[in-house]
This record gives sequence, C-alpha cells and structure tokens, in this order.
Amino acid sequence: MCDQLEKGILLYCNYQASTFDMRKLPNHHFEAMDNFAKCFLILRLESSQVEGGLHCAEGDIRGWRAVRVDLVSPPVDRYAFALLGWTGSRQFERDLRRFAQVERGMILDNHALYDKKKS
Repeated sequence: MCDQLEKGILLYCNYQASTFDMRKLPNHHFEAMDNFAKCFLILRLESSQVEGGLHCAEGDIRGWRAVRVDLVSPPVDRYAFALLGWTGSRQFERDLRRFAQVERGMILDNHALYDKKKS
C-alpha cells in the first residue's frame, strides 16, 4: 500500500498486518492497540493543497507541514467497536468500559461487547 502513494507526499509508512483471532477473545486485559490491520502514515501537506494556505509558525519558510494519518481496517462486523476505540478521548473510552463492566456486567473493548456471564 505504502509504495502506491505518490512520490514526494509520503514521508513515513508503517504497515501492521492483522492479528485478529476470534478464538482469543474476549481478552480480559485492556490493550491500547487492537488486532486489526493498520497503517500509520506521515504525509507532506503542501501549502498550495490547503484552501487559504497553512498557518505556520513565524519564521517557518518550508511551505509544507507533516500530517499524521492512521488507517485502520477492521472486519465489517467489528467496525462500530473499532470506530469507538479509535475516535473517542481516553477518558470517554475509560468511562464506556467502566459503564459496561460495572453497570451492565459486560466487557467492552475495541473488538466487541461481551456478556461476562456467557464468557
């Protein structure tokens, strides 16, 4: 995937293949990273590519900025859980997991919502 991007725009690429395995779930220990395929990119964003230009620090004459982009590819049936895990704040994520565990007797992670009585 990384070599398909236009030369000059890609500054860094780190692809991590999926290690997702339903047989290992639920994991009772929270892990910050999930097991879905992901690609971490740093792209060169030119000032000319941004409407109105870039807002740069005084004295910065580069005319471009490095932008980090994280791409995650979960299975379709795990999309909602991956979306929650990758878009919320840390506090929101903690509160959701705590609510699931304390109030509902369930385990919530980036892969699924599990009923503790059945696992």
